[in-house]
Amino acid sequence: MQKRILIVDDEVFTLRLMEKKLKNYDCLVETSSTSQGAIDLINQQKYDAIILDVNMPEISGLDILKLKNVSLNEINRKTPTIMCSSSVDYELVSDAMENKAFDYIIKSFHFDRLTDIIDSIDHLAKITARPK
Repeated sequence: MQKRILIVDDEVFTLRLMEKKLKNYDCLVETSSTSQGAIDLINQQKYDAIILDVNMPEISGLDILKLKNVSLNEINRKTPTIMCSSSVDYELVSDAMENKAFDYIIKSFHFDRLTDIIDSIDHLAKITARPK
């Protein structure tokens, strides 16, 4: 079954690159280059994973993550969110993980790293869905 992924990044080149790679990986991909657009999509559509840039204008990706966890539509409250950034800021990484980010990647990542994370989300969902 195809995974539905939301990618949020204000850098259009990065957004399109990730979109193309994930579509080639047989994912259904939606994108937003704005914070408000991301919030609207998170409220309207269920996703299997959200890839969220930390450094967004207007509302930071970290603030969107916090909103998703507490006040946005419940359909994506537990959706695994992969935070990404072009820089390593250990305080931001720590803050993201404390706010239930599934993972945190640096934008210079190899595409295999992203697909490995997407696969681990799918694997974790299968494990937790097993009857006990």
